[in-house]
Amino acid sequence: MVIENQTFRNETIEIDGIAFSMCTFENCTLVFRGGKPPGIMGCRFNDCFWSFGGPAANTMSFLTGLARGGMQSVVENTFANIMTGKGGERIGPRDIH
Repeated sequence: MVIENQTFRNETIEIDGIAFSMCTFENCTLVFRGGKPPGIMGCRFNDCFWSFGGPAANTMSFLTGLARGGMQSVVENTFANIMTGKGGERIGPRDIH
């Protein structure tokens, strides 16, 4: 499904598997549940919140547990890999500082 040139206000929007193009989101909550990733192209976000449910929430809880359990470097390396486009790469003991 592709949604183009639409404005969303004061809504909660499930975004799994939806492509948004040139949309505006104002005071919305965008919910990702770990299904097919959404496409977001040329959209604007004003005062929005991101929420994670289902398997995506489980992943966030896992990362939180790692960080709180003394494995901050694993979480930091994971996000560094995401930021450089290497999000699927393996992080092993040699990467933990």
